[in-house]
Amino acid sequence: MRIDCHVHVIGTGKTGSGCWYRPRGLTRIGEPFLLRSMGLAASALREDFEAIYEAALLEQIRASGLDAAVVLAQEEPYRDDGTVIADTGSFYVPNDYV
Repeated sequence: MRIDCHVHVIGTGKTGSGCWYRPRGLTRIGEPFLLRSMGLAASALREDFEAIYEAALLEQIRASGLDAAVVLAQEEPYRDDGTVIADTGSFYVPNDYV
């Protein structure tokens, strides 16, 4: 059985998902390449990105020959004391969305 155990989803939150996306630094530089790797145009970020991304991800997983994929959320960065380090992450995907 072939399983990819590390697949992240990403979202913009425009549909009330609770996700957010704030490209900065290397994420900003890599954004065009990341979109292209999913077969998406930059205009997808202005549309219903989450549905578009989900469809593209499912298509890639189905075409890959994998038997399963473990889809992961993306937490915000935290300090050792458990408090959120605000305004430092590039994206956030809540567990409930996944």
